[in-house]
Formats: sequence, structure tokens, C-alpha cells
Amino acid sequence: MTHKRNCLNEKFDTDKNQDYRQNYNKYFSHLRNKRITLLELGVYKGGSLLMWGEYFKKGNIIGVDINNIDLKLPKNVHMEVGDQRDKEFLHNLSEKYTEDGFDIIIDDASHYANFTEASFLICFNQLLKPGGIYVIEDWGTGYWEDWPDGEIYKPSKEHLIHKLRKEYRGGKEYEAPKKKVYENHSLGMVGLVKQLIDELAIQDIKHSNKELENAITGITGIFYSLGQVFIFKK
Repeated sequence: MTHKRNCLNEKFDTDKNQDYRQNYNKYFSHLRNKRITLLELGVYKGGSLLMWGEYFKKGNIIGVDINNIDLKLPKNVHMEVGDQRDKEFLHNLSEKYTEDGFDIIIDDASHYANFTEASFLICFNQLLKPGGIYVIEDWGTGYWEDWPDGEIYKPSKEHLIHKLRKEYRGGKEYEAPKKKVYENHSLGMVGLVKQLIDELAIQDIKHSNKELENAITGITGIFYSLGQVFIFKK
């Protein structure tokens, strides 16, 4: 059982719900009393920065947003105005606030897949420390019809979503192995985070695809939950 005093405090004005905070506590608690450096892309009103500043009292917290915030920040929390797609800006941030990169990077910025991809390509290999944790928030926007790069998803009756809600009756389709393309949604943030599975599976991909025989992934594992993806770096 997790004691409340060990959890991220819910008193701050942030959209990180209880499930988000519990996952963060699960994967960040071992770093809580260390001198880590955390970068958060997208801070809205800045409540999450105060939360991280309290949680990582020995840490150095850097927030980035395209808009500034009107908030008094503690000494271990810093705010910079910039774009999540700006390579030079992000590299300069790393040089300014770290010696060898960030321990944690959280992308809670645009929630547009191409913007999120840009940040990941800039940050994961070069700005995140070995053993670091990269988090992408709110990836479900790819299912939203009213989101700029989202689209309504209507799975067919052959989709697992429907099959899980019916009694299993077996049938010929389960009698022998067969090649089958499994239906799935791949638009926007949903498609982006699914590609991370392929990156994680490079070793198995190379088993048959010799064009990628020299490819090595920097990802050791991925944790998916509703609205969050935690990517663990070697």
C-alpha cells in the first residue's frame, strides 16, 4: 500500500489526474531524493512545475511552454519560453541546466503527433541520460474526431474490442497458424506511440529483415497506460 505522504500532491493546479500521479510515483519514487534534472514540455499554468518541485526537493525542474506563466516559482524550479520542436533551443536548455542530460523528460505539450515526434527525435537519443525516463502524455487524442490530427475510430466486429465482449466459441480461425493483418487505429498520437513497439522490437525485426541488421534500439522497455507512455532508456 502506498502511503499518501509518498505520493505526488494533488493540491496543485494541474490536469494530472490520480491515475497519472500514481504512475509517476511508481516509476519516479526511486529518484525522489536524488539530484535529478527534469524537463517538462508544456506546463499550462505551471501547477505541475510546483508539484515536481515539491516532489523532487533535491532536483532541478525546468518547464518549457510557448507561453510564459504568471507564477512565483521555488528556487529549484525554472521556466523557459520556447517551442518543443526547436532543436537549438532544447540543446541550449540542456547545456544551461545539465552537465550530461536530463534524467526525466515529460512531453505534455501540444498532443499533436508530428510535434511530439519532433521532440522525441531531438531529445531521446541526445538529451536524455542513459537510464533516463521519457514520458508522453495524452496520446489518446488520436481517437478524437474534434482534434486537429485525430479521427473517429469505428472498429469492425472482427476487432478485439468487440470479441472481448462476447463469449469465446473457438472456430476454424483458431485451428492453425495463419498470417493475419490485425485491424487497428494508427492516426495521430495513437499511431505514433504504437510505432514505439516496433522500435522496441528491433531485435526481432532483424531476424528476417537484414536491411536493419545494424540497428540497435536505445529503449529497454515501455509502459502503456490510459493517456501515458513511459519509455525507458538503456
